[in-house]
Amino acid sequence: MKKLLAIALAVVMTLGAATVAFAFSWDAPAADSNANGFGYEVDVVKYARQTGALASSYPVVEPNAKAVNGADVYFAIKVVIPSSPKEEVKDTAELEVKLTSLDLAGTYALPLDTYAGGTYYVVPQAGGIGLMTPSQFNQANAGSSYLFTNAAPVFSLRVMDTDTAKVAAKVISKRPLPATFDNGDYTIDVQSASLAFYNKGAAVGTDTPIATFSRNGSGKVTGVASGDDSMAVLKLYRWLGNGNADVTYQLIDEGKMYMSDDNIRAAWGWNYKAEDSITWAANADPIITGPALSIPKTGARAGVAGFALLMVAAIAAAAAYRRVKA
Repeated sequence: MKKLLAIALAVVMTLGAATVAFAFSWDAPAADSNANGFGYEVDVVKYARQTGALASSYPVVEPNAKAVNGADVYFAIKVVIPSSPKEEVKDTAELEVKLTSLDLAGTYALPLDTYAGGTYYVVPQAGGIGLMTPSQFNQANAGSSYLFTNAAPVFSLRVMDTDTAKVAAKVISKRPLPATFDNGDYTIDVQSASLAFYNKGAAVGTDTPIATFSRNGSGKVTGVASGDDSMAVLKLYRWLGNGNADVTYQLIDEGKMYMSDDNIRAAWGWNYKAEDSITWAANADPIITGPALSIPKTGARAGVAGFALLMVAAIAAAAAYRRVKA
């Protein structure tokens, strides 16, 4: 028993050490990081179509809504823009919406730098997407019968393949890299083909850097020119390796170190991202569809009664056929 506890403790300690050891990531490709203080939010919300009185219909939030090939699914995309984001973040903030195996399938991008702080919903526009506040949506559809206070514009799109149907939305912002910046004990000089590390406060371009990392177009480190102070180089490599200089040496030696712009942003918290997505489980039961590529409206179920009568007739005919055969 003591032996098992010792093994378990060793595993926990190893995992804990691994978590600390990789604050910097120099692997390829680099993933966007979610930095504190970003402020932008995005939510993709599932809806279902609810039948009301007098054959009317309206959307209701339904996280467990399912899908059928050839039938419509319903969803809304909410975007929250902070009232006072960092200027360098706001200037590069962009919304990306990707629709897979649905009508209007494709990837749509929308810069957000011109939008004031507030809550918005994604709406389809000619050749792309736009944002509207709930009140703007209501005003723009003042003549429509499908309106209610603070309504969210709901997409109604037909499913092509329930196995792969997906809605993904994200807000990203990639802060422009400064030519030089300070971090920790270092002043870092960023060039398109290199990254040079100086002692903090050194004169960039005049003093000798501790090390200069050459990089190609993909950010891969292709060589390192070290200064005369070997202890300073060791200290730098230990810092870049999150406390383990051997990690840095090994990545460089094996050609696996990437100091791409995205990796640099991620390492120093300048890559921002908020994202959300939904998929649908397949439903074995039939779903009555609404008009494709549109926002469902009250009264749009006019054809439902006829469809239902056809279904009833078909079921009755099948039952009669079975009785005759019997």
